[in-house]
Amino acid sequence: MGWSSDMKPVLFVLGMCLGGFIAVVVVVPAARIGPLYTRGGVARLEELRLKAISGDISQAAMNLKDATEYWPPKVPHEGDLARVYELSRAGAVREIISRMRSLSGEDLGSDPQLWIDRYYPKDKTEPNPKGMTNHAEGQHGTNR
Repeated sequence: MGWSSDMKPVLFVLGMCLGGFIAVVVVVPAARIGPLYTRGGVARLEELRLKAISGDISQAAMNLKDATEYWPPKVPHEGDLARVYELSRAGAVREIISRMRSLSGEDLGSDPQLWIDRYYPKDKTEPNPKGMTNHAEGQHGTNR
């Protein structure tokens, strides 16, 4: 039993509608994941900034380290979303360093690593499941 020639255009239109529906349900939400994770990353930076400006210098150093090392998952390292996140991170880092200057009375400059090296509590590393520390000595950077 074959399809009549009258039914073929109807089936074609139904197939196109089904394909469009699948594209809207699958592709469009996937394109929205990056901005969602970027917003989450910016919110995390704000939490770190708030903890740093209300805590002592060790707390500020811990939050500064977290702010400089964290990169939100599913956010590309290039493009508009990366620029948004980097600008937010730069602002949070500046404010945390400003707080650390105020608390310490010192000016170690704008390089966050100098502040981390000086004030990060050395006993705050936590073992990971494989028995190694989370922040290996000499490895500083983003989650790339």
